[in-house]
Amino acid sequence: MGPVPVFIVEDSQHMQSALRDLVEVSGPFHVVGTAEGETEATEWLIQHKRGWRLAILDLLLTEGTGFGLVQRCRSEGPKGKIVIFSEFASPAVKERCLALGADAAFLKSEMKSFVHYLEQAVA
Repeated sequence: MGPVPVFIVEDSQHMQSALRDLVEVSGPFHVVGTAEGETEATEWLIQHKRGWRLAILDLLLTEGTGFGLVQRCRSEGPKGKIVIFSEFASPAVKERCLALGADAAFLKSEMKSFVHYLEQAVA
């Protein structure tokens, strides 16, 4: 089986680049798409319905939020994993994300746990 296709939605170009590097060294992952805002991400998801197996979403974007994208990923995509990676993933926000359909949610400061999750996602 080839690398896992990853879609990243992150408003910061610097963080997008860092996430790309991180996931591609953390396992058999390949970033197939990125977006900075909810509309751009929604358009990508519609055009690439089966084009991803792992979506990494920030919550606060240049336009819109990651909350709606969780539901969009569930309705438009494959049965892939959806991971929230945000500075605002408090316990209450994490609970909401999971209720919307995310598989996991991490604060950006929880890097070790996030990387461990990625490694386990492909094990």
